[in-house]
Amino acid sequence: MLTKRAIPVLTDNEEADAVTYEDFEEWVKYDEEIQNFLIKFVGFHPIEAAITRYGTILQHLMQGFDEAHKQTLSLYKDQSQKLLTVNNNIKEKIKETIKQN
Repeated sequence: MLTKRAIPVLTDNEEADAVTYEDFEEWVKYDEEIQNFLIKFVGFHPIEAAITRYGTILQHLMQGFDEAHKQTLSLYKDQSQKLLTVNNNIKEKIKETIKQN
C-alpha cells in the first residue's frame, strides 16, 4: 500500500495516511516531472497531459504570432501613410493639370 510518506507530493483533503488510487492516478496524469520522464524514457503519456502540453505550445505560438502581427501592422502603417500621402499628391497634380488644360 502506498502511503503519503512514500509520495510526499500527493496531497488531498482527507487526513488518511494511505493514498487513494484516484490521488495516485491524478498525480501520474498531471505531474509535469512524471510526464517528462514518461515521454523521454517510455515514449508515452496520457491524453490529458498531451492536451495540456499542446495547449501550452499553442499559447506560445499564438503569442509569437500576435507579436509578429503587431510589428508587421506597425511597419505597414507607416508605409501606408507614406503611400497615402504620395497618392494624394498625385491626385492633386492630376487635378491641377486638368484645370490648366
